Amino acid sequence: VFPLYTKRVLQTRQPDPGNVLGCESDLDFEESARKFKMIDDAGVSIVVPYGEGWERVQQVRRDGPSRDGLRGLQRYTVTVYERELYKLKAAGFVELLFAQTEEAASEEKQTWVVRGDLRPLPYSERFGLSVQEDEGSTIMA
Repeated sequence: VFPLYTKRVLQTRQPDPGNVLGCESDLDFEESARKFKMIDDAGVSIVVPYGEGWERVQQVRRDGPSRDGLRGLQRYTVTVYERELYKLKAAGFVELLFAQTEEAASEEKQTWVVRGDLRPLPYSERFGLSVQEDEGSTIMA
């Protein structure tokens, strides 16, 4: 039953929605590589201040962006949906890793950071990112 279901579901999908194969057949490998996604981007990575995360954020800010510095932050990231990022920004819980206007940040992929100076800290190693916005809603990642 499952193989038949899978076959039918796959038949309802467009086989090459991003025209990756079309670019490849036109020998436009650069465009094909740009369009290809093994897994669709489902969210935005945010650096959270657990363990040494906040200290590393401060170090990267002091030393400036470097490959090693940014790689060191990877283990302190969680992924949230765009709408969750919007709510976190509106509540003042996140900021850009490097100061710039939000308009400039929206033009390219930027690194967001949960502020480590907040108390209580909106991230716990046990429960993850959990912020009570108001009486009835919680943002979790």
